[in-house]
Amino acid sequence: TVKPQDGNVAQIVGKPEKYDTLDKAIAAAADGNTIKLLTDCEITQVFDKELTFTGTGKITIDTWLTNGGTNWWTLTKNLTFQGPDISVEWIAVARDIDPKEGNQSWLLVALGSTINVLNGAHVTFKLDSNKTSVTTFLYPNDGTTSAINVAGGSTLEFIGQNTLGVDGQAIQMGGGSKFNINVTGSSTFLIDGTNRGYT
Repeated sequence: TVKPQDGNVAQIVGKPEKYDTLDKAIAAAADGNTIKLLTDCEITQVFDKELTFTGTGKITIDTWLTNGGTNWWTLTKNLTFQGPDISVEWIAVARDIDPKEGNQSWLLVALGSTINVLNGAHVTFKLDSNKTSVTTFLYPNDGTTSAINVAGGSTLEFIGQNTLGVDGQAIQMGGGSKFNINVTGSSTFLIDGTNRGYT
């Protein structure tokens, strides 16, 4: 991907402004907006808005995103990644936790909404147990209704490394949660290398 000469990486569809970081575009967006990627970029700040990401570029998330008084990202709004030129790499990284908080870094995302991967988009979650204390990618939150939809020739992957003999899973359902995984239209859903896949 060639970066635009003006240094901008994203634009809210229907608005003239362009932003030099994806975080700024997300901060300016309202619920229901679509953000068009202009090149590769990063998410480094937590948010909870219903957003669609389209355009051309790779989104990298390789920092801790926390909200709601927790040590993980609690998503209550739907996220959609759409189009063959959109990819996401979400990497579980190491984090220093205050000892008073206990081992609260086990989770990457508490899900209370829907993640859509559509029309050829490619989303990958990664963890290396030698480099992070995270043992669970997604936790459909207690008492919530949530879903994953992978459609239209898209790909969603959960990739683990060095998880042999340690607690680690791609998806762990919370108590009383209702959760659906829908894979349609020649799409791919892959869990590979985790100690447990879907529990």
